[in-house]
Amino acid sequence: MGKSLLLGNGINMHLSVEKFTQNEIANRFAESLKNSNTIFELLFGVSISGAVIYETIQKSDNKGIETLAKYVYDYIKNNATENKSINMQMRLLDTIICSAITAIFCDGNKLLGKTYEQTKMLNIEKYENVFSLNYNEFWDVNNICHYLHGYIDLNSIICNEKPILFYSKERYIGLYEYRDLINKWKKQFNVCELYTRDIVFSPEFYRKSEMIALGHYPSDLLFPTDDLFLFEPKKLYAELDNVKRLEIYGLSPYGDNDLIDKLNQMEMVTVYIHDKGKNEQADKWDRSLKCRHAIKDSQEIYHN
Repeated sequence: MGKSLLLGNGINMHLSVEKFTQNEIANRFAESLKNSNTIFELLFGVSISGAVIYETIQKSDNKGIETLAKYVYDYIKNNATENKSINMQMRLLDTIICSAITAIFCDGNKLLGKTYEQTKMLNIEKYENVFSLNYNEFWDVNNICHYLHGYIDLNSIICNEKPILFYSKERYIGLYEYRDLINKWKKQFNVCELYTRDIVFSPEFYRKSEMIALGHYPSDLLFPTDDLFLFEPKKLYAELDNVKRLEIYGLSPYGDNDLIDKLNQMEMVTVYIHDKGKNEQADKWDRSLKCRHAIKDSQEIYHN
């Protein structure tokens, strides 16, 4: 197998993708939650007020989208009127994912991401395999990327004058109250369906594999319902099974223990880190990787 590359969301920072900073995404997440408030009221009996957004998002020092989603998740779970069933967990994850994906890719009625510093782009052509933890790579016009956390086809979205909001395809099919509300949304928003089972986004679980398996096992807290469908959970990171040597760019060593376990099964892992000499992530990567590995400054990827 030829050279393989794994990209994290740090590639967006490196390319200076327009409006993709943590603070900008956090602000859009707050707006997305406000726009989706009627869904949270319908499914969980919880209103996303300005005070709630301040406590869970604006007050937080860590503006990472999954961290903020965790704060929102905990608030709603603790205040929901429904009992704390697995059904409720699945609906809550599903709803927060829709708001988060809206925040990442949409600014009002516009899709983001296509404006970036193209001169900073990596030489992707020298890699036989390119993997990404992002849901869409805007430079990937030839569809060479393997999306390990799921792929969102933004080319299928037709923009108009209305703000874009993603909604859950499963809920729309199975819950008539949800379907009625989304149909009302169409007067105000450009609503776009999302099948969240394909998206790995985990504000709750220590391991992302636990999120994928949620609802797929017998439990006293899981009940038959019209909006939860049978599914076969994917094996997380199965695409990396035959990769023995891997280069990594723009990826944090925190928050994804399943991926770290997969990397430690490889023969050689090379991690490129921005400003290596001053970046504490270099030491964290060095401690986390038990396989043979090298930690290099991000600039070296242009010369290897």
